[in-house]
Amino acid sequence: MLRLSAKRAFINIEKLERAKNTKAMALALGAGIVGTVFMAGATFAYLAAMTPLCVVLTIPGFIGWGLPYFL
Repeated sequence: MLRLSAKRAFINIEKLERAKNTKAMALALGAGIVGTVFMAGATFAYLAAMTPLCVVLTIPGFIGWGLPYFL
């Protein structure tokens, strides 16, 4: 009886750890993708000779690329 209870507790702990890792992975991937979209916009703005827009889009792009490291 005690062994079964301990086994259930360990299974619940594993599920909680997996859920925590899944959430962090989803947030990091989302932030990286958003950063990539901004960088693509900055690239197209540069190619269209819109330098001010390029600079404005580059800043959140780099933030989006660096942010997943801290999540």
